[in-house]
Amino acid sequence: MELGVHWHDIQQTLIAISAQRLLKLKCPVCESECRGECKGHEALKRASVYEIVTGSALKEVIKEARGEEAYYRYPTLRTLINKGVALGFVPETEFRKWIHEENG
Repeated sequence: MELGVHWHDIQQTLIAISAQRLLKLKCPVCESECRGECKGHEALKRASVYEIVTGSALKEVIKEARGEEAYYRYPTLRTLINKGVALGFVPETEFRKWIHEENG
């Protein structure tokens, strides 16, 4: 393994893995990017989304990293952001921006 750290040591010390994104939100009044004349101009404009892998899912991810067959399921940033778009809280451009960063 890289940096001389053994898999056993990683498995014994790693508690969780997390990733986060800060997303722009749609205005609840005008449902687009707010301008100064909108009544919702002072509304919250950003929200954070977190992906956290712990417990049995983390054990399976470590198995996969070692090259073993593994099965795990947890809510990813991609699915959580897509849900925000589907519910109308997050603009589609935020989802495409995140996908571009992931694939780039």
